[in-house]
Amino acid sequence: MELVKEYESPPSSPSQIVLPLNQSNEKEEQIISLDSLLDASKQSPSLEKKKKKRGENEIQSFQLKAFNKTVENTKKTKRKPCQVCKSLESKYCCPSCECRTCSLECTKKHKIDADCDGIRKINQYIPLKQFKDNNIVDDFNFLENIQRTVDVAQKSNRQQQLSFKLKALQNQAKRRKIKIDFMPLGMSKRKSNTTIYSSVQQKIFWKLDWIFLKDNLKTTSERMDGSLKLKDILESRFEDITIRHHLRYYIKHKEGLMFLLQKEFTSENEYYKMDPHLSLEENLRNKDIIEYPTIFVTCTEDFSSLSSAYKILIE
Repeated sequence: MELVKEYESPPSSPSQIVLPLNQSNEKEEQIISLDSLLDASKQSPSLEKKKKKRGENEIQSFQLKAFNKTVENTKKTKRKPCQVCKSLESKYCCPSCECRTCSLECTKKHKIDADCDGIRKINQYIPLKQFKDNNIVDDFNFLENIQRTVDVAQKSNRQQQLSFKLKALQNQAKRRKIKIDFMPLGMSKRKSNTTIYSSVQQKIFWKLDWIFLKDNLKTTSERMDGSLKLKDILESRFEDITIRHHLRYYIKHKEGLMFLLQKEFTSENEYYKMDPHLSLEENLRNKDIIEYPTIFVTCTEDFSSLSSAYKILIE
């Protein structure tokens, strides 16, 4: 026989739910309102926020305790003595040789005695046991500097694109077996270069710098025809009244003058001896020129005293 429970009337309000609870030998009914469930759901985010905030506070307190512990340990550890005066505790460490010093005076004395520049050596060997996080950061910065240098070089190469006139000048000089190299934009020698190729006359008109060694005097010839002889170009400078009185000694010994052209792209003090009876372009043949030639002038009598400083190349 089945027992069927009949409700005499429906619940008083839709906000009430009748839930049967089965317990041992007892039957009870519990009425839970939907309003209480909504209130509980509203309170749950605030509980989560409180738990999250409590966890953050615990983490911060743990970090603070760890920091205080490291500070106490560093205070307890005794610093090494100064390697210069050997009386006080060291405060500084030399980036180059790791010498420990206590003051600015000891640091300066260390640099003088050990001939140390105090700059960290990039290629210094560090054993694996002594390798620290700071060394990794230094290596990373070193690689970044290399990349930055490469980027700057590539950018300067893009800016180095020559104009049509300079390309024509370079090509015509190449036909005459003269190699001209141009400096980057903004350099003073690049700005002052007035050498030009005339397509109408099919000639190169050169700018020349003259340096007279005995008086350390410098003068300039603008746009000289490269087919002219070297001595004729210099005589045109002798005729200039603005500088003639400074060149009396060389005018007097003009038959015994020696012309030298410095060799480029070398660290040694090497010079080519130029023939005054040949043209300028014949003297410049098979030579490297940066922007325009600089010719050194001296007398053969005076060159004996300068021969030790100037190495003459024989072609």
